[in-house]
Amino acid sequence: MSSKKGFTLVELVVTIAVVAIATTLATLFAVSTAKSFKTEKKKSDAIYNVKDVHDFVFNWISSFDDVGYTVESVTDRTISMKDVSTDEVYSLTYAAPNIVAQTLTGDKTYSVPDVENVTFYQKDNAIKVEVAFSGDTTAFVIYRKTQ
Repeated sequence: MSSKKGFTLVELVVTIAVVAIATTLATLFAVSTAKSFKTEKKKSDAIYNVKDVHDFVFNWISSFDDVGYTVESVTDRTISMKDVSTDEVYSLTYAAPNIVAQTLTGDKTYSVPDVENVTFYQKDNAIKVEVAFSGDTTAFVIYRKTQ
């Protein structure tokens, strides 16, 4: 009686095939997870940037909430506030990738590098700010200005 030690060719081929399939599935899962993480990170960054733009514009408009200021004009790139007693005009302008604000104490610049576009609108007593990002993510924020 002879004892053979080792593997047959069929056993080796089956083992290699199983390992190859498992490795392929693990690689596909890792790549998919990495892509998903990058997509979620971009969404998270976009939400964070919307909040920052919101806070910056809201604080600027709020600084003119005094009775002595009115909305002078709103274009797609600029919001202008007017001091009714001196006729002095202060503006908030989007010039990619920055928002530049003229304030009562001087100019301030806020950088928004991940934003594709910021557009301003006015309807009645509201100022609407549209913030657009890559991937068609858009946020709308309404600011109220009492007159």
